[in-house]
Amino acid sequence: MAVKNKVFEVATVFGEGSVAATYYDDKFYRILLPDVVAYKNLENNEIIENKILINKIDSDTTYYHQAFKEKTIMKLKVKEINNKTFEFIDVIENNYKDEELQNILNSYLEPIYCKDEVLEKFTLNKSLNIFEKDFSWINNITVLIHFNNDNKQQTYIKTARKIIENRNELDKKVKEYIYEQLINRLNNKKLSKEEFINSLSFESIDIANDIIEFYIDDRGLFGWHVIIVESSLDFDLKKVELAG
Repeated sequence: MAVKNKVFEVATVFGEGSVAATYYDDKFYRILLPDVVAYKNLENNEIIENKILINKIDSDTTYYHQAFKEKTIMKLKVKEINNKTFEFIDVIENNYKDEELQNILNSYLEPIYCKDEVLEKFTLNKSLNIFEKDFSWINNITVLIHFNNDNKQQTYIKTARKIIENRNELDKKVKEYIYEQLINRLNNKKLSKEEFINSLSFESIDIANDIIEFYIDDRGLFGWHVIIVESSLDFDLKKVELAG
């Protein structure tokens, strides 16, 4: 392990996920590079197979979006902040060749499934650690259903089955609930109930411990927000909120 705050060279295995950025202050961003699933300290050739975070404070994100791609191996100069976080200093080599790290990347790229005899295969999104699968919905759209990678997968799958079996009724019920809860916040008072409901479109559904969250595209009704409707596992709708 490197000495804290020491600048050194590493070969990094980037997993799934892209560059992200959050506001640091009025002029700068905290830039987060894609997830690192393993790295080799090139001073001693020690390989660490733990997720670490590499970030950088900068005023522009353009370079980072162009330079860093998921599912690659790169040689970098970094500074260790702690055993889980590095500060990015410089790129030394793109598409770095290392047999040991390539084997780790190849293993990482092998898909992991959660299988069901009815709904078939959900695929693990390794960046978010969730299983997900696209399903056909009404009005010729596709809706993503996802749930956590934990020990309750069979419970989540049972709920997913129930959602798909009742998708026609759920689509109508959720959209009408949104209308009832949000119509008074709508600026366009001339919009009919039918026009309002037809403007809504399901995007994704998240199944958690004891709730379901339906994510609905508002299609500009409320300034292009995502509408989130929370439900019990028995489709008892509890609340609605605007996000994003």
